[in-house]
Amino acid sequence: MYLAVFVDMFSRKVVGWSIETRIKEEFVIDALAQAVDRKTPKTGPIIHIDRDAQYASKTFMNHFQLEDFV
Repeated sequence: MYLAVFVDMFSRKVVGWSIETRIKEEFVIDALAQAVDRKTPKTGPIIHIDRDAQYASKTFMNHFQLEDFV
């Protein structure tokens, strides 16, 4: 099983997560969408990730209109 988790660094609470049996782009997209829906950031999220392939994919980047990673 694979787990994608997004944590609000201010409150340190899990705000988005997804679990899958295979590493796919969709499960990290679902986790981040859940986090954005819950927190609704005013200026857009700042995302710190480990640059695995599913996070660096064009699908992930385009879905959230991200230009680069922090």
